[in-house]
Amino acid sequence: MGKGRLTTLKSQVLVPSPFPIQYSVTSGMHVSCEEKFVVLLLLMFLLLEYTVFCKEERSQKLRSKRTKMERNIQGSLNKVSFVSITIATLITVLLFLQTPKASIPPSTTQKPRLRFPNSTCDSTPRRYLPLSKKNARLWSSKSWMTQVSSFTQFFTQLHQMGLLQQHSKVLCVSAGAGHEVMALSKMGLEDVKGVELIESLPLVSRANPHNLPFSDGAFDVAFSSHLMEALYPMRYAGEMERTVRKGGLCVVVVDECGEEEVKEIVSLFRQSRLLGSSNVTLNGRRVTRIIMRHKSY
Repeated sequence: MGKGRLTTLKSQVLVPSPFPIQYSVTSGMHVSCEEKFVVLLLLMFLLLEYTVFCKEERSQKLRSKRTKMERNIQGSLNKVSFVSITIATLITVLLFLQTPKASIPPSTTQKPRLRFPNSTCDSTPRRYLPLSKKNARLWSSKSWMTQVSSFTQFFTQLHQMGLLQQHSKVLCVSAGAGHEVMALSKMGLEDVKGVELIESLPLVSRANPHNLPFSDGAFDVAFSSHLMEALYPMRYAGEMERTVRKGGLCVVVVDECGEEEVKEIVSLFRQSRLLGSSNVTLNGRRVTRIIMRHKSY
């Protein structure tokens, strides 16, 4: 009797729990919906805490690796800088100690024209050749003489055609260094003018070919071998026509071309008509010579 009662009491004892859930050996487990929801929230909270902890631990490991890598890179750069500075210092010392092979030995007697300036700010006047000596040296060169000879043959043909006389007044536009001016002067023409943007005295004066400083009809012949290099070809041609008298000639030389190109060039000279064109040799290259006469009406 006492033993059976003890058994019955043991079966009715409640198991202690942190949640209000009662376990009964005889009746089993009875869990309400609210209790299930509380358990689910607790599990989700624990899972979230664990995820955050894992992320922080991973981030800390990455930061430690990155810091270590940056230290290694900085150390390598410091080593490279130290080596570069050492090499530059050694090279500088060697340059100061070693005399260049190209330098003039101190025992060599220097000529007056070989005197080197003491510094970049040395204001000691240097000797320059006078213009007459420069021209004499230039005019005696083989290249100069060859080009003057070629222009002489060119103008001799015009003379033989009766288009160029000894008393003719000739203007050479864009005359460069003055090869054509010297050729005409050697042929006996007394009144020859040469103009260029950069003067080359005494043969060529400074003037703008697009705005010639001469009065209308001042010359009998205007010649140019640089028409196609002009910035404004039509204005260039107009200035040549303006300075030529009525019935005078405009002679231009261009790269060798055909009849259509010749017509286009002649169209630039609105107050002139074509006398003729032919292919000739000038300064060793084939060119086209175009001769136009200024209209007298």
